[in-house]
Amino acid sequence: MVASHCNRSGLFSVKSAYYCQWEYKFGARSIQVPASTASRNRLWKCLWKLKKSTKIKIFGWRAIKGLLPCRAILANRHIGDSGGCLVCQAGAEDIKHMIFTCERARQVWRLMGIEEKIQRLIITDRSSSVILEEIITRDDQIQNLEVGFAKLVIIATWYIWWERRQLSMEKLSSDCQGPPWPLRH
Repeated sequence: MVASHCNRSGLFSVKSAYYCQWEYKFGARSIQVPASTASRNRLWKCLWKLKKSTKIKIFGWRAIKGLLPCRAILANRHIGDSGGCLVCQAGAEDIKHMIFTCERARQVWRLMGIEEKIQRLIITDRSSSVILEEIITRDDQIQNLEVGFAKLVIIATWYIWWERRQLSMEKLSSDCQGPPWPLRH
């Protein structure tokens, strides 16, 4: 027997049953511990201080806030016919998959020489926003480059996003080749 809480009017509805099922299945995972105001303020200060164009900083803000319209997110909202990854067809295209675990993203990280560092950051099951927050607030330096790790990652994630948008608009072939920009050896 399935019991359901009634809605505000005291009546049973499909919506109230769906809500109860959602809470039962995902309730514990959907409750996130809010970050402290101090750590969030530090994150935003670090992000907005990056010496990059505004569009890249806004992209970083949207990625951290989970506001990028990936195929899985759109499919959950009944927009589009598939939530699968357009590039590798392996799993749902959410923000973490798109910028960290997709085969194309991993290829970009590999070509940039920072794949191992990225893999160490994503080895635990954390959301993309937590990973990006750690990258931006730590802002490690990369040996042999004059750019900080946070700046490099934000630029590369923007490029990965841009490349995927081009692919989704059928401006690129699905066989993307080469690094996003010339790399020094």
